[in-house]
Amino acid sequence: MRKARVFFKSEEKTPNVPSTPTNEVTGEAECPDGGYGWVICLAAAVIQFITLGIHNNFGILYTYLIKDLQVDPTEAAWIGSIAFGMMFLCGPIASSLCQRCGCRVVASVGGVFGLLGLLSASFTSNVYVIYLTYSVLWGFGSSLNYAPTMLVLGEYFDKHLPLANGIVTAGSGVGTMAMGPFYHFVLSNLGWKMMLRILCAFAFVMILSALLYRPLPARYKRAHSQHKERPKFFDPSVWKMKSFVFWVVSMSLLFVGYFVPFIHLPNHAENLGIPGHKASLLVGYLSISSTVARVIFGLVLDDPRINRFYVLQSCFLMMAVASTLCPLALDYTGLIIYAISFGAFDGCFVLLIAITTSDIVGCGKLPPALGNLYGVISIPMIFGPPLAALIFKISGSYQNAFFVAGGAMVCGTFTLSLIPLFMPHKKSPPVKTGRELLDKDDTSKEVLDENSDGEKPIIAVDTSFLFDTSNFAMRNSLSCLALNRLGDLCGSHYLVGNPDRETDV
Repeated sequence: MRKARVFFKSEEKTPNVPSTPTNEVTGEAECPDGGYGWVICLAAAVIQFITLGIHNNFGILYTYLIKDLQVDPTEAAWIGSIAFGMMFLCGPIASSLCQRCGCRVVASVGGVFGLLGLLSASFTSNVYVIYLTYSVLWGFGSSLNYAPTMLVLGEYFDKHLPLANGIVTAGSGVGTMAMGPFYHFVLSNLGWKMMLRILCAFAFVMILSALLYRPLPARYKRAHSQHKERPKFFDPSVWKMKSFVFWVVSMSLLFVGYFVPFIHLPNHAENLGIPGHKASLLVGYLSISSTVARVIFGLVLDDPRINRFYVLQSCFLMMAVASTLCPLALDYTGLIIYAISFGAFDGCFVLLIAITTSDIVGCGKLPPALGNLYGVISIPMIFGPPLAALIFKISGSYQNAFFVAGGAMVCGTFTLSLIPLFMPHKKSPPVKTGRELLDKDDTSKEVLDENSDGEKPIIAVDTSFLFDTSNFAMRNSLSCLALNRLGDLCGSHYLVGNPDRETDV
């Protein structure tokens, strides 16, 4: 008897589909999908809380470094931008090490590097030594900590993976919000050196959290599959795709100005006469807006009829417009509006990075594509904030710095428009909808159609309204793959639900 593939809506039920899960038949579960995995989920959330909380609030530390070290704003900006860049630049290396040595070893070693970097930076006033300690050591250590949080959940979760992703990524948002007032309180009372020593205690908590990771027990099927050949993270074949090249160029232009508000917004506010405790809250407002926007846009973009690539272009453009208009905000209320506006579109942008990359290169080349993408954009990420600081030093205000940041984002938006010109256009084989059959028999909703090889008949219903007409509006199955591989998109549980299901009977 030949098999047929049945496509049906999620709310419909098919009585012929066996209800017994595959793992019950084989007697071996795919993964725990809970249990001790929730402990690992909590540990990963703590690590993201600390790692992103420290990185995203460097702008508050930046203002104190300028005063205490008596250095140019450009020299101080290099400290945070190099640390930011190191976290992304070393991401592919950290991911590859996780595959070979395990997430527990990599994250633990990363915690040690981070602790040594923060501690040694607290005993010097030489900015060049701080480059080596805080920027390089802490940046590299944070990369070794951040990558495992994205990879370890995929080992322990399947059905509950979106929920676990949401919990972990919520840690980064909460960390950014909570660390801002904490930074200002400690820096204003104890100074930046004591601040770094207190952060060493946070780094020690990261080491303890990393020790909670443990390899997947051998009784699970996923533990056996981990020994198979894994995809390459340094696969250069993705550079043969012109669409991917333009995608990298667009992202590089965007990241010239992307981290400017994270580092310079508090100092910009203080230059306008806003008190330090209020200026330190601006990055928190941006983070809150970004976190909420990921959930809202996740709900909206769950509709496959929405062209997600056009939404991405709109987010690029609106972040550019917000940064360009930022100099017009001369009081605290205006800066809050800018922070909330930039954060809202940033949330959607972050939500679509992995999905758009998967749509451009295909799901099979997602890991090497992301490795190459993050490796390249780390360069403009490093140079962007110091460039803004140099403009501030020359002009005496941040007005031109935000203009340049917005202009770079606008150029990235225009380059993004070239990607569809180089995308392959593939037409799906037509599937009969069975309208004639429905007219004859109201109870029948299926029609047989032959596939390309003529062997398997396909039983299908008319679900054309579920499909987007754009190559860039991904089906939910591909979105689910991207999210499961990365685990770094807040509100991802809104993207992974399939409106259609496919079952062999």
